[in-house]
Amino acid sequence: MKLKKLFWVMTVMALPLGFTACGSDDEEDTTPYAYQAPSSKNNAAKFIVQGSSSVRSLVFGEGGSVVIELVPQAAVKASVATRAGGAASEYLVGVYTRDGNVYTITVNGSVWGTVEVVDAGNGNCTLVITIRNKGTETLAAIRESVAVVGTFADKLCRTWVPKKTRLTLTKPRGSAFAKQLEGCDFQEVKDYIEAQGCHIADDFGSGYTVNSIFFTAWGTFVITFKNGKNYVADWKSVNEAAGNLSYTWKDSKTMGCSYENGQAGVEFMTGSYRGECWLTLSADIKSDNEDFKVELIIRMVDKGGAQ
Repeated sequence: MKLKKLFWVMTVMALPLGFTACGSDDEEDTTPYAYQAPSSKNNAAKFIVQGSSSVRSLVFGEGGSVVIELVPQAAVKASVATRAGGAASEYLVGVYTRDGNVYTITVNGSVWGTVEVVDAGNGNCTLVITIRNKGTETLAAIRESVAVVGTFADKLCRTWVPKKTRLTLTKPRGSAFAKQLEGCDFQEVKDYIEAQGCHIADDFGSGYTVNSIFFTAWGTFVITFKNGKNYVADWKSVNEAAGNLSYTWKDSKTMGCSYENGQAGVEFMTGSYRGECWLTLSADIKSDNEDFKVELIIRMVDKGGAQ
């Protein structure tokens, strides 16, 4: 079982998964926190390209991140996924800035290219896409309406970064071991779990530290790692009042199985937490015919307000 398998175990098979509040010894300030609009909310958009092109769609997220869906090319190092209808897609994840009607996209620290948007009315537009060292395409496109709206989406749709992680491992006879980690590094998680006698076959390499997690109002969910690896997923709101989500991974090839989905619950912090939330991952892992329970509680902070 390779690296992708443990990540799959820790996320997709690991239910329940959700954002939950973590208790404190201090008296909690229950004053609701007023979430500020994310840094690029007014620049956020999704464009679906019409006709044949190397680019299928672009999603410019509220937190300044961008997801580019491409026709697969051997020269492009991106996550390969199965698209509805059987067509393959590749996904590049980066960040963007906007000047007027021109978006400048950066991927892995280098400028990928620019996208100029010419509005034609009624949701139609023309995209002038200039990819670095590859030339320019002028393409017809549709500006897609947002998929989720409301106060829940306003809070969720931004870029989050991990701040601290509490790892708890419960052994078959009920004994539990806990460790506090800075950020969220899956190599460090695996090392600790194995030191307690729970053997995992996945081979983690350096750089598998979670860099960011972001959601967009067009139903895109992405986890990025510091080594440039990305996992792209779809999400939708199941019950906004209860903060319940469902999600389906697009990245079925690198995630290690043909179809993966799950449910998540989201609870936002109040008072002194100031825009923070807690992401809980829990999993049952079988090792040497014994069942271990692993739980990660990741303290997340809105990147727009991160220090």
